[in-house]
Amino acid sequence: MRTAMLLIAAIGCGSSAPRTTSPTGSSGPGTASASVAPDAAPGARSSARGISHLSSADGDGARAAAVAMTYIRAITARKWNDACAARVARERKELADVEGSCEAALRGLFTNRPAAFANLDVGDVRRRGDQIAVDLVQPGQDQPVETLFLEREGASWQVTDLDDRYAF
Repeated sequence: MRTAMLLIAAIGCGSSAPRTTSPTGSSGPGTASASVAPDAAPGARSSARGISHLSSADGDGARAAAVAMTYIRAITARKWNDACAARVARERKELADVEGSCEAALRGLFTNRPAAFANLDVGDVRRRGDQIAVDLVQPGQDQPVETLFLEREGASWQVTDLDDRYAF
């Protein structure tokens, strides 16, 4: 159980799974749709699966991107308390139940990974319903190194686990 929970936590911190897989198991590129989320960037596109591309410069896209970067920078700096504060409350509790504290769990998971996150920047930002995906990319690259998923918790966006089957 402990190993399974740690694996879930490590995988759930982000995903580099293809964005073409939907919760229903369908895959492939979505077709264009006229509906776009109210917070979507001007000229944003939306797929038939309800995925809207957001601006990382304003609105929910900017708020979620800022939390994603806070989380990654905290991991890079080994500021485990700050990284835990960026995660949803239920996952902080789950991590604490496994390792005694959220901080101890993240320390165990990411002690050897921070260098990989040192120079990441925000790439694509997408919304599907109540979740936002933030791609993190190396400078000058288009392919994400990591994708963090966030959900609204109260008035803010927080990092959450998302099973790769539901990645977008």
